Amino acid sequence: MKAVDYRLYSRNNHLYYRYVLPRPLQLVFPHKEIKVSLSTQDIALARLYVAKLDIEIQSLINQIYNAQDIDAVRTLVMNGIEGMKGKVGLPQRKNLNFDLLSQGGGTQQLFSFIAQEYLKDCVSNSPKTIEHKRQTYEMFQSICGDLSFKTITKVEARQFKAVMLRMPANLTKILKVKSYAGIDWKNLPDRDKQSLVTVNNRLISMTALFMWAERNDLYDGRNPFSAMMIKKAEVSANRRPPFTMLQLQTLFSCPIYKGCKGMQPKERLETGRLVIKDYKYWIPLIGLYTGMRLNEICQLLVGDIKCVDGVWIINIDDNDNKKLKTASSRDAPRSDDFFLWL
Repeated sequence: MKAVDYRLYSRNNHLYYRYVLPRPLQLVFPHKEIKVSLSTQDIALARLYVAKLDIEIQSLINQIYNAQDIDAVRTLVMNGIEGMKGKVGLPQRKNLNFDLLSQGGGTQQLFSFIAQEYLKDCVSNSPKTIEHKRQTYEMFQSICGDLSFKTITKVEARQFKAVMLRMPANLTKILKVKSYAGIDWKNLPDRDKQSLVTVNNRLISMTALFMWAERNDLYDGRNPFSAMMIKKAEVSANRRPPFTMLQLQTLFSCPIYKGCKGMQPKERLETGRLVIKDYKYWIPLIGLYTGMRLNEICQLLVGDIKCVDGVWIINIDDNDNKKLKTASSRDAPRSDDFFLWL
């Protein structure tokens, strides 16, 4: 965020009020500051809101110092922030489905409801990505409970991460269940753990949810899943190693490459190029010489083999119901080396 004025900040053309809590409160409260979206781009109006919020914040701080326990402090802050917005006269957003959140209580404040609304907004994600996120949020709800979204802190984030690091791969298949609800997370089967890449992907999904909630004024304070990712150095140890030369020799010594009956070349062109129609023959070779992903190879069409400026390439795109893993995969030129010559 960029500082604009006293306790007034700007991010992505939106103005925010930020108040850093006194150090004694930072020790007992999960967030170091109170942040409120001012729902305006008018600097003069925003300064007026800041002045009013300062008065309300000071009154809230006085109440917090008189609170008897930490739960009372959290309740005061959560309810106090929502109350301040009404007292100051901040405009309420009308383009969201979460207007009832400002009224307090109800299922609209629960984690399950916010996660469901976020998934509805993920219109640019692939079905596979949305399903991955949905499973992640189901896991979190099963592990930590269907909490009020605004009360979720680093405590729950660390709890979720710890369970993910202990979780076996294919847990639902091992336990023969269809959902993660009701799983005893304290007594997980002693099987091979899911990869650290998968754990990181789960944490990324949780981070994205809270970032979205923050942008839509549905969560105050620092994202509890920020800085929770496992370092790349740790992940690299679990990356799949490449085939060894011995493995490659074994693979390309199988009958289909040695002249098995029924798999001989169907036709020999005048140029000497082999035409072999069996996909089992071509897929390994294309992968060997180009490094393409399996799904990219298997969805190739004849029209994807093109000659551009005298150079043969494989055209990678998402036309004709084909799919790409990443946008950078589109139209990536590949070598024609996989065509074998006699």
